[in-house]
Amino acid sequence: MPSEKEVEAKGLDVGEMNKLLTKKVEELTLYLIEKDKEIKQIRADKNEQQKAIDQLKQQLNTIENALKQK
Repeated sequence: MPSEKEVEAKGLDVGEMNKLLTKKVEELTLYLIEKDKEIKQIRADKNEQQKAIDQLKQQLNTIENALKQK
């Protein structure tokens, strides 16, 4: 992307600017797709961790109840 000073000095080639903007939109779209995949993976990992936590809580409650009965 040309800087403001470059545009002032050399002018603006609309066709070239359009090409650069299209390329930037493409790059940002691919970046967002990748970030979306990462977010989905993080959510899946979080859900698995929450399931493990819930199982451990249940096991702990079972142990505590068994100890109280003795």
